[in-house]
Amino acid sequence: MAAGPNSPSTVVNVAKNSNTDWTNPSNATTSDDAYASSTKTGYPLSSDYLKCTNFGFALGATTIVLGIKVETEQYYDTDNPPTSNILFAHIVKTDVIDATAKTATLTAAEGYITHGGTTDLWGKTWLYSDINDATFGVALWGYINCSYLQPCSYSRIYIDHVRITVYYYTEVAKTQSDLVASVTEAVSVDKSSGAYTIANNNQGYVFNLRTKAWTFVDNLPFVDLIYRPISQTIIGARRDTGNLATINSGDTFDGTNIDSIIQTGYMNFGILDEIKGMPANASEALKRLRAFFSEIRSEGNLTLTVYTENDSTGKTYTITPATTDNAVYNAVRTTLGRDIRGKYVSFKITNSSGQNFWIGETGIKIIARALK
Repeated sequence: MAAGPNSPSTVVNVAKNSNTDWTNPSNATTSDDAYASSTKTGYPLSSDYLKCTNFGFALGATTIVLGIKVETEQYYDTDNPPTSNILFAHIVKTDVIDATAKTATLTAAEGYITHGGTTDLWGKTWLYSDINDATFGVALWGYINCSYLQPCSYSRIYIDHVRITVYYYTEVAKTQSDLVASVTEAVSVDKSSGAYTIANNNQGYVFNLRTKAWTFVDNLPFVDLIYRPISQTIIGARRDTGNLATINSGDTFDGTNIDSIIQTGYMNFGILDEIKGMPANASEALKRLRAFFSEIRSEGNLTLTVYTENDSTGKTYTITPATTDNAVYNAVRTTLGRDIRGKYVSFKITNSSGQNFWIGETGIKIIARALK
């Protein structure tokens, strides 16, 4: 949606260093061929700010600003072709002229030129009240230069009209059940919906990446919602337990629990170890795994699965920390079965009970059996 284009009610000259001022600045409030102008005998011409405010916007309290577009009806006049003819635009927020400028080329024929656009926020964060404020607006200044070979005896910039359009989205606050229903509907209609995130534990805003809209929510049972386009399911993190689960319908976690997993790639441990008698081409040796060592912090037992190139199902073991105080690191030795043999090995650690855990260093005790 768009508000505007709106015209300014207040346009004034604001000094910029020792630059050339604007004559009749208020003429830029309407498109009527009455001009605000900046003129210099000779060149280069560098004007003061033409500060335009009081655009009369009235956005609602649920408005999310997406972009700001400034259009300026203008032209320049010189007696020789200029080498530079630029109009600079600085956004004005709470009556402060921003230091960063956008640029557009002044034209010899009268017409509108544009700064910003539908998704351009000018490097700022905007509330609806910032846009509605009478001190919101834009400050323009122009620059014209000519060459020594074709000098200009005069340089002039004319501005007939300035207007601003604000692009926005309005989201209506929803109840808990309405919110989840709208999420489900959105993801079923548009597979690129993206993600929804709630900022705080008890209340916050849900952000829809597809529409770039925020919705205020309160007392929801989840912290985060993520839509998975491939499986067309919604995954949520519960605020009360911290577990992950899929949401089948409504606002409850009635889907399957999702484990947190850390898994390595397949490794060959093919380093020459003369003490152990491993040959130089030990990567081709069959290894027998005897123990897995891990430095962990965990609120409970973890599941270790060991895979080889010949065993895609894997062998499962339990990593049992000495303490479940997750502020304390435990050095844990997990004994492995004598039947784990292979050239290449992968390890997977899973919190199948949903507890928090941290992994530090890991290691493995192996014995090279024989060359293949």
